[in-house]
Amino acid sequence: MKLYKAFGLILLMLSHTTQAEVISMSTMQEVENKVMELVAHFPPQDMLAVFDIDMVLTQPSNPAFQMPNMQRNRAEIKVLLKGITPEQKDILLNLITKSSDPVLIEQDTPEIIKTIAAKKIKTMALTASLTGQLGKIKNLEVWRYEVLKNLGIDFSNSFPQTSEIKFNNVPEYIRRKPVFYKGILCSNGDGNKNNKGDALVLFLEKISFSPKVVIFVDDKKENLENVEQALVKFNPHIKYIGVEYKGGESINSVYIDAKTVLHEWEKLFIEAKQLESKNE
Repeated sequence: MKLYKAFGLILLMLSHTTQAEVISMSTMQEVENKVMELVAHFPPQDMLAVFDIDMVLTQPSNPAFQMPNMQRNRAEIKVLLKGITPEQKDILLNLITKSSDPVLIEQDTPEIIKTIAAKKIKTMALTASLTGQLGKIKNLEVWRYEVLKNLGIDFSNSFPQTSEIKFNNVPEYIRRKPVFYKGILCSNGDGNKNNKGDALVLFLEKISFSPKVVIFVDDKKENLENVEQALVKFNPHIKYIGVEYKGGESINSVYIDAKTVLHEWEKLFIEAKQLESKNE
């Protein structure tokens, strides 16, 4: 019986191969162009455009946490974080996000998203952000929404009847669970057992929506792949376009030396370890 199930899954994945595409893009204008190509072949109401937030829509204003400086000091940062636990890593990444005011990576991103939504295509954000309280921020999902809204990006109109969903049936991770809030789905960390693909499928099942086309924009290829794998199981007939966004790598960032970069990272790493110990 197990053999038959495994064989069936292989056939399912093979049947989906022609439905999936993973491509790289460096600008949001390219993303818009791809979406408009799809509109010519699919009803807009059957489409879903999903955007990661960090390093896709926004980045920290502190140059120590912007892609060019992080890439230049990748080896040193890796040594600093040697032995970091998954929980500490997730807390650290969220501390980085809130450590300085987030800014847009591309200034025309809000207008591009509005243009896509104006075609009656559902749009949303999918982030690995933790949920609940972190430091002085009482509610990370609400904070995420307010930050994007202040920058001109608001996904709440795509699902007006569903302002908030708390996925209480999912196991806790760092005493938190995934949350959908006003168009933003927070999967609650990279280190938990439920990745972005799992979170997206949970959301689609909850609202009883099975799109014919899903385009997902993320800066990490592994996220694009796990969303594809989750959608295969959810509905193998969905056409999936995964966009590996490279825009954050080519931005103009103020150069800062390695000592300053590592000092900024070390401060937040210490804070992450302290916050993790409070969650134990």
